[in-house]
Amino acid sequence: MTNQLIAFLAQYLFLAVLAAAVLAWWRLGRSDKRLFLIYGAVASILALMLAKVASAVYFDPRPFMEHQPSLFYHAPGNGFPSDHAMLSFFMAGLVWRFNRRVGVALLLLAAVVGWSRVAAGVHHAIDIVGGAVIALAAISAVLWLSPRLTTLYQRLARVNETA
Repeated sequence: MTNQLIAFLAQYLFLAVLAAAVLAWWRLGRSDKRLFLIYGAVASILALMLAKVASAVYFDPRPFMEHQPSLFYHAPGNGFPSDHAMLSFFMAGLVWRFNRRVGVALLLLAAVVGWSRVAAGVHHAIDIVGGAVIALAAISAVLWLSPRLTTLYQRLARVNETA
């Protein structure tokens, strides 16, 4: 693969994942669109908090800061976790909840985003894995909690009706 293609994928492929997620949302029914947005909002807050903590706890200098060349300019700093990977895996995981086939395709694209960021010399593999784990953990936590919170909300609504 040419360096130009790798650099292009590393910088812009995440936008294709984001656009595909928007199209997947567009095709949902009204109630699923609402759930998609609610799950996405809550899980994104959780993912951003987890990423902030992770980057404070673990510092991983970008490969080009260790005298390895990169294929394009990137600001130096902590590469952990990868924002591009986190966003791509986040959107793929969210779409997977509503459309398994499209979600799996986006998970594969997210893996390509991660691979290209490593191949371009702007991240180490641990940065990609960290972004993916944080994103998928946040989505999974929200999806696991969702039915439990719905049940609690329904119980509270019944208590309010009888009061």
